[in-house]
Amino acid sequence: MINQPYVPQHLFASQNIDIAWFDGDVGHTRKITLTDQNSETLFNSSIKFNSVSPTISINNTGTFSYHENDVNKEDPNFVMNGTITIIDPKTQSKNSPNLQSTYEMMSALMVPTKDIKKYTELLDDSKVDILGQQSFIDLREIGSGGGNQTLLVLGSNGQTDDAIAVFKKITTSLPYG
Repeated sequence: MINQPYVPQHLFASQNIDIAWFDGDVGHTRKITLTDQNSETLFNSSIKFNSVSPTISINNTGTFSYHENDVNKEDPNFVMNGTITIIDPKTQSKNSPNLQSTYEMMSALMVPTKDIKKYTELLDDSKVDILGQQSFIDLREIGSGGGNQTLLVLGSNGQTDDAIAVFKKITTSLPYG
């Protein structure tokens, strides 16, 4: 079971990375705020469903927090929040995650497990590779998506716009809402 409402909750990346958020949450506009270790706002963006935020380049090492406040009045704990830890690959310790990748772009996408074949076929026909997948019981266990979800970890060396077009195709067919 994944014990948070939004994934990935904690991201590790190398310095000099560009990060963008894609809103695949059917029917919702999201507002992302990214802050540094001193709680200074580095990035604010509203993202409509099926669109991507502007990118932010992070060159400094450290742990940065992202969040979205006050979005669910019925369940105030069901909010997006997490961290992005930027590591200098030259000083990476043995205990740090391995950040080496042959992909220019990586992302994660949650889809209903019952429809996994449909979504993996869409991805197989595109320039987006499935790097890993993990099924889990959704904390919400409501809605037409059902209780079993699969997190897909994706990578692409193609154009970012091509990958986003694939995400848009998938998210418009998701049963969440």
